[in-house]
Amino acid sequence: MHMDRTFADTVFRNGRIYTSNAQQPWANCAAVKAGRFVAVCSAEGTPR
Repeated sequence: MHMDRTFADTVFRNGRIYTSNAQQPWANCAAVKAGRFVAVCSAEGTPR
C-alpha cells in the first residue's frame, strides 16, 4: 500500500493573498496540492 505523506505540492510564502474571508481578508502563506488550496495562513502559522 502506498501512502502519500506530502502535504503540499507548492508552498507560497511572503506574499499578499486575498482570502475572501471578511474576518481575516489577507494572509501571506498558502499551500497547494493537486491544484487546490489545502492551507492558507499568516507567517506566524495562524490558519485563515
